[in-house]
Amino acid sequence: MDYYYDITDNFSYFLHKVIGLTFNSAEFYADYLYQYYKEIVYSAYRPKNLFCLDKQSIQEFAIPSINSIIDYNIDYIALLNAFYYYADYLNTCGNFTEEEKQTFQAYISETYGAFYASVQKSGTEMLSFKQFPLWGNK
Repeated sequence: MDYYYDITDNFSYFLHKVIGLTFNSAEFYADYLYQYYKEIVYSAYRPKNLFCLDKQSIQEFAIPSINSIIDYNIDYIALLNAFYYYADYLNTCGNFTEEEKQTFQAYISETYGAFYASVQKSGTEMLSFKQFPLWGNK
């Protein structure tokens, strides 16, 4: 798992230095990516290419595995934010082409839109997530 920790550690640095998140926020989002790798790598849904984030792996990971004591909805949106910027990171590192990045980010944005629309009236905590990703438009 050290390899996956290194990936997420570098992703955290990218979020902090390139995207401009605080160190704590960058670590928060990088931890979601680490949990994804930790769960997916040892499961039947393991992608053949570790940098190929396929829809099935994400769906299998996200839906049953996030059990927060705070709110599942918040965790799911944070996970989608992490994946959105992970595509930027992979493109910067040369592991995603610009087309792959845009396709994946479009999928994440579409997933976010559908999910948010279904839960926006579920509580006041959802009001923080009117914009995407990371509460701001890119």
